[in-house]
Amino acid sequence: MRQCYSESNVLDLYQQAQSCHQAGDITQEKIIYRQLLELQPENPDVLCLLGIAECQTGNIEAGLCSIEKSLEIFPNQPEAHYIRGNAQQMFGNLEAAVESYDRAVALKSDYVEAHSNRGVALQGLRRFEEAVGSYERAIAINPGYPFIHSNRGVALQELGQFNAALESYNKALAIKPDYAEAYSNRGNVLRELGAFDAAIESFDRAIAIEPTCAEAHYNRGLSLANSDRLEEALSSYERAIAIMPDYAEVYSNRGNVLRQLGKLGAALESYNRALAIKPDYAEAYSNRGVALQETMRFEEALGSYDRAIEIRPDYAEAYYNRGQTLQALKKPDEALASFNRAMALKPDIHFLYGDLLHTKMRLCLWDDMNVFRNDIMEKVMNHENVSHAFIMHTLSDSPAVLKKCAQSYSETACPHQAMVNLKYRRHDKIRVGYFSSDFGDHPVTHHLAGMFEEHDRSKCDVIGFSFIHRTGQWTDRVARAFDQFVEVQNMSDKEVAMLARSMEIDIAVDLNGYTQGGRPCIFAQRAAPIQISYIGFLGTMGASFMDYLIADKTIIPEENKKYYTEKIIYLPSYQCNDKFSFSNKEFSRHEMGLPEDGFVFCSFNDNYKIMPDVFDSWIRILKRVPEGVLWLFASNETAVRNFRKESEKRGLDSDRLVFAKRMTLEDHLARQRLADLFLDTFPYNAGATASNALRVGLPVLTRAGRSFASRIASSLLQSLGLPELITTTPEEYESLAIQLASNQQRYRALKQKLVENLKASLLFNAQQFARSLEAAFIAVYDEHQKGLDAEAQP
Repeated sequence: MRQCYSESNVLDLYQQAQSCHQAGDITQEKIIYRQLLELQPENPDVLCLLGIAECQTGNIEAGLCSIEKSLEIFPNQPEAHYIRGNAQQMFGNLEAAVESYDRAVALKSDYVEAHSNRGVALQGLRRFEEAVGSYERAIAINPGYPFIHSNRGVALQELGQFNAALESYNKALAIKPDYAEAYSNRGNVLRELGAFDAAIESFDRAIAIEPTCAEAHYNRGLSLANSDRLEEALSSYERAIAIMPDYAEVYSNRGNVLRQLGKLGAALESYNRALAIKPDYAEAYSNRGVALQETMRFEEALGSYDRAIEIRPDYAEAYYNRGQTLQALKKPDEALASFNRAMALKPDIHFLYGDLLHTKMRLCLWDDMNVFRNDIMEKVMNHENVSHAFIMHTLSDSPAVLKKCAQSYSETACPHQAMVNLKYRRHDKIRVGYFSSDFGDHPVTHHLAGMFEEHDRSKCDVIGFSFIHRTGQWTDRVARAFDQFVEVQNMSDKEVAMLARSMEIDIAVDLNGYTQGGRPCIFAQRAAPIQISYIGFLGTMGASFMDYLIADKTIIPEENKKYYTEKIIYLPSYQCNDKFSFSNKEFSRHEMGLPEDGFVFCSFNDNYKIMPDVFDSWIRILKRVPEGVLWLFASNETAVRNFRKESEKRGLDSDRLVFAKRMTLEDHLARQRLADLFLDTFPYNAGATASNALRVGLPVLTRAGRSFASRIASSLLQSLGLPELITTTPEEYESLAIQLASNQQRYRALKQKLVENLKASLLFNAQQFARSLEAAFIAVYDEHQKGLDAEAQP
């Protein structure tokens, strides 16, 4: 600053102002500076000091005005330019602040504070490389300022230079060991580097120094969540909220942890709290959408994703989640648009590639499908998370690819596994728990309701664990069939596992696997000493926590066991079917749009199971059977248009395709009797769809592959004593279809054999199936108990 005036009253006022400043009485300090300006109206020093005081009391605009007057009188004051830069930065005018700091360092090249604050302003402008340069010039002048090292670390972290950022934080802490903010920032960069334990330790140090640092508690919670220490993460978030009740980011991430714990109601409350605090919080809207989606509230979930995208149009994850919701709402056209947008924005989102292909299959958009299919299989073998395990079964019958995909999916879906060896005393009756989201009007319940009822209660107690609250006659029926029926939709995965343990469930049977509504992480927490996968997911789960998989010798030949991580429980027949009545309605071919005299091929599988090469086979069959038609299920209008287009492209009149509308199961069973031959899909065969056809006397022609899903229809046919309907190549498949359509005597003999064999088949005998399954349960239970007895021997 310039030399002060020498008059005694001026000096006295200066001393009074200095005393006020030291005492923190800025208001009085300003009064004195105004008195001085009455005496010396063009004193640049006083104008500058008044400007500083105005800024300190929040009068930024007045402060800037005073500093500007000072610089008009004496423009070569580096301190005034620096102070103006600070004021401009406080006012939010960062570009102007940088210009002021530039002027300050031009006048005083070793002005450490100006270089440092210039870095802060540049950082605010997201010009991180320039900010690092400013910090480094400040450090070169004086390396002893810890906050400059810390700020440099923040800028380097924004640039993704995490190791360099870590080094900068360590330097700050070497200078100032009690620097809480540096410990907190250091924790953030360690979290980015995946060193979660070290990050938590760094946050603990920050909190020990500054216990009320809400940000440190919050970031500690993030690191704990990254380490799957979810309950501890929740506690950290609660502490952050106690310190700062309006911390929206904490509420959103707290919701994420609650959702991971399965507490979806509490998660939604947390997201709503975040949005009440911060209404334009796109991430909270997207996270809220995921929770709504998991509670099957799809319309609400869609609204939440739409709001997230409205706020942040480049939000790739929100587009991806929105696409999944639209799939659930049976709007595949809109889902595809959403997935395509996500792919354009961020193509490496886990499982996006598979979902996009799956949606194209639902719409029968087959352009370059074989190229995409080969590409996704290659990515799976390279351990890339490109597809949900279920979707890969529709794309490939390679057991090696499917095993690899399941293992990758398991590692991602359930990274935290409870390594416990449960040991219960031998129970008089085996306690079997069936776990499912599908205890309602769903194929799993259609198959198993009778078997639940037929379980021999002298040998086992049977408990149902329902993941989703459902109502209706099917739910009522299975609830009555179980000894206990427990709804666990509001419990976390760990809580469900602990509940099963408290009930000493001996055998936990997962009826979902990796299908919609499944909760595999319950089994990762070890719900029972013996855990078995059955019927929901047709293949290996690739998970160390699943002990057994139920199959038969047709589905998994001995030579294929190496492709399954589970031990295989072989039953005489894999699929159980309940007996239930058909509709009394009598449908005519005319009302279904079918020819009265032509041969009716049909395939009522969902459209996503129909691969282009399978459709090629069907077209070749129809060309050889001129009076034949193909009756397909119309899951959406786009698929219908594309089927017709693909038919014409292959040289077949699209009028020979007939499309069936959705009906109740009872009516659908009745109308199937109008068809002559069911043509199965490949590589994902018909399961429930095939057994429904067979039960009404409709022969099913299948092609067997190497995977579980590509051999399920073969299992049904073997159970019915009809191996002659199993083929292994496209040529065999097409030839047999043509022969059956062209040789009425052979066809009628086959159909009569099916009708006769249905009477004695295990396939529709729930009681006999229950006896077979109980025998398997007793065998694995005895084996487990013998192992425990052996461990107990001295």
